[in-house]
Amino acid sequence: MKKPILLLLMLISASCAFSWNTPTIAGPSNGASTWAGTELDWYSVIGSEFYQLQVDTSSNFNSPLFMQVDETYINSSSANNDTDEFVSDLLFGQTYYWRVRAGVSGDTSAWTTISSFTTRDYVTLSGPANGSNVWTGTNFDWFAHHGVDFYEIQVDTSVNFNSPVFQNNVDAYINSNSSNNDTEEVITDMLFGETYYWRVRAINAVDTSAWTTEMVHTNDYVTLSSPSNGSDVWTGTNFDWFAHHGVDFYEIQVDTSVNFNSPVFQNDVEAYINSNSSNNDTEEFVDDMLFGETYYWRVRAINAVDTSAWTTEMVTTRDYVTLSSPANGSDVWTGTEFNWLAHHGVDFYEI
Repeated sequence: MKKPILLLLMLISASCAFSWNTPTIAGPSNGASTWAGTELDWYSVIGSEFYQLQVDTSSNFNSPLFMQVDETYINSSSANNDTDEFVSDLLFGQTYYWRVRAGVSGDTSAWTTISSFTTRDYVTLSGPANGSNVWTGTNFDWFAHHGVDFYEIQVDTSVNFNSPVFQNNVDAYINSNSSNNDTEEVITDMLFGETYYWRVRAINAVDTSAWTTEMVHTNDYVTLSSPSNGSDVWTGTNFDWFAHHGVDFYEIQVDTSVNFNSPVFQNDVEAYINSNSSNNDTEEFVDDMLFGETYYWRVRAINAVDTSAWTTEMVTTRDYVTLSSPANGSDVWTGTEFNWLAHHGVDFYEI
């Protein structure tokens, strides 16, 4: 008679071992990809006094990286910190397993079904677009990722990142917003007309991600603004071009010879002091030009390490004065004012 009673007691004990309700996992979804800092979330079990969370790279929860967190349950809502846990400093490119159980004094629920997620092993680059053309001063930008303490960026003309112009910088990650300086780097004094490779990786307290690499091409010209190529101009003309990042000086040359070697050759260097195209550092007023002559003009950019190719266009100076009044062929009195329009590049008018 003792054996059936003992068996009955064991069955009753087993059925009561986990009498408390097991939580339901909310996210991330099983098998999801996450960053190295991620929020693990579950639904509340009303009346619980605590939750216990376990996270590990082993599904047996017995590796050296095993983590256990006890959350005191203070609310019946699932939208509180007592039903989630932000886990950071995770390994990059690693599968993690996690489970949760609820409890009250003297009892706990069964563990949830084990769920897994895999941390990403890259940084998402934002801009410039891969293979795009950029100026020699360029902002390299990437998105913010959770679970990161630093970002390292490298820029070079060599895909092996070992040339004499190699640049390296580490940005401390201080914000989860992608619009901050900790997720971008302005690189200046790049070579003109050169292919550059750039790569970024993430670093936290326990691991470093793989590099994410893209490439850009630096422009080897200056964009001329006005006058338009082949247009007619007065003998005093403002030659204008657009501002470009990564430039310290602009050099302009104007001449009647396409070889820029005639007696009327003019040359000037403008210090570049602003990134706005509406400043004197991106224009040059040239006067005392010959009338009725074709002029060639060209501009190039200069920075601390290189000089761009020339950008060349041409104009033709007008060889007349525009008469204003009286109208041609009109009747006038014997005392009449003869009037003409003002033209740039003129010292005197003869009538």
